[in-house]
Amino acid sequence: MAINVRFIDGNEDKAKELSDREGTSINNIINKAVAEYYERHNHNAVVDEILGTEMERWAGLLERLK
Repeated sequence: MAINVRFIDGNEDKAKELSDREGTSINNIINKAVAEYYERHNHNAVVDEILGTEMERWAGLLERLK
Protein backbone atom coordinates (compact mmCIF):
# COMPACT_ATOMS: atom_id res chain seq x y z
CA MET A 1 0.00 0.00 0.00
CA ALA A 2 1.29 3.45 -0.84
CA ILE A 3 0.67 6.43 1.44
CA ASN A 4 1.91 9.98 1.77
CA VAL A 5 3.67 10.91 4.99
CA ARG A 6 3.50 14.46 6.29
CA PHE A 7 6.39 14.84 8.68
CA ILE A 8 6.20 17.21 11.62
CA ASP A 9 9.01 19.72 12.18
CA GLY A 10 12.44 18.15 11.94
CA ASN A 11 11.32 14.54 11.48
CA GLU A 12 11.93 14.53 7.74
CA ASP A 13 15.55 15.55 8.35
CA LYS A 14 15.88 12.88 11.03
CA ALA A 15 14.46 10.21 8.74
CA LYS A 16 16.82 11.28 5.95
CA GLU A 17 19.80 11.21 8.34
CA LEU A 18 18.88 7.72 9.53
CA SER A 19 18.39 6.44 5.99
CA ASP A 20 21.76 7.85 4.91
CA ARG A 21 23.50 6.40 7.96
CA GLU A 22 21.94 2.95 7.48
CA GLY A 23 22.20 3.00 3.70
CA THR A 24 18.50 2.32 3.25
CA SER A 25 15.39 4.17 2.13
CA ILE A 26 13.23 6.50 4.18
CA ASN A 27 10.44 4.02 3.46
CA ASN A 28 12.41 1.28 5.27
CA ILE A 29 13.10 3.64 8.19
CA ILE A 30 9.38 4.40 8.53
CA ASN A 31 8.44 0.71 8.30
CA LYS A 32 11.00 -0.22 10.97
CA ALA A 33 9.75 2.58 13.23
CA VAL A 34 6.14 1.39 12.93
CA ALA A 35 7.13 -2.23 13.62
CA GLU A 36 9.19 -1.24 16.68
CA TYR A 37 6.39 1.01 17.99
CA TYR A 38 3.88 -1.80 17.58
CA GLU A 39 6.08 -4.35 19.35
CA ARG A 40 6.77 -1.98 22.24
CA HIS A 41 3.10 -1.09 22.75
CA ASN A 42 1.85 -4.63 22.21
CA HIS A 43 4.36 -5.87 24.79
CA ASN A 44 3.17 -3.26 27.30
CA ALA A 45 -0.45 -4.37 26.81
CA VAL A 46 0.48 -8.00 27.45
CA VAL A 47 2.46 -7.08 30.57
CA ASP A 48 -0.43 -4.96 31.86
CA GLU A 49 -2.85 -7.85 31.34
CA ILE A 50 -0.58 -10.31 33.16
CA LEU A 51 0.03 -7.89 36.02
CA GLY A 52 -3.71 -7.33 36.44
CA THR A 53 -4.33 -11.06 36.66
CA GLU A 54 -1.43 -11.70 39.04
CA MET A 55 -2.28 -8.74 41.28
CA GLU A 56 -5.76 -10.18 41.76
CA ARG A 57 -4.33 -13.64 42.36
CA TRP A 58 -1.86 -12.49 45.01
CA ALA A 59 -3.86 -9.59 46.49
CA GLY A 60 -4.40 -11.32 49.85
CA LEU A 61 -0.72 -12.13 50.30
CA LEU A 62 0.36 -8.66 49.21
CA GLU A 63 -2.03 -7.11 51.71
CA ARG A 64 -0.62 -9.23 54.55
CA LEU A 65 2.93 -8.22 53.61
CA LYS A 66 2.18 -4.49 53.98
